Amino acid sequence: MEFDNPLCIFVRDGKVVDYPYQEREIKGKSIREYRFQVKLKDCFVLMSDGVYDLISLREIEHILAKTGSCQQKALAVIEKVNRDTSTDKDNASVVLVGTALSG
Repeated sequence: MEFDNPLCIFVRDGKVVDYPYQEREIKGKSIREYRFQVKLKDCFVLMSDGVYDLISLREIEHILAKTGSCQQKALAVIEKVNRDTSTDKDNASVVLVGTALSG
């Protein structure tokens, strides 16, 4: 479910995937609701607007499609943001959650 934040990006098998969603309104707020089967090695990426303000979605998708762990992908996104020389930058946060077997 997404509300009042930049879009969540889903990575499966090294590729950024678009999933269908339903949009509904709750108390005047637009909410996106996704329903799909999660698989091993799926990766879910949440970023603040400080990332989206400096890097295009295409650049983000390119970084995420590269092989590597969730931690490596997150670091690559933050390194790209940090290379921007703008003095008026917002804070940039990235959270990646990967699925794996427990035990």
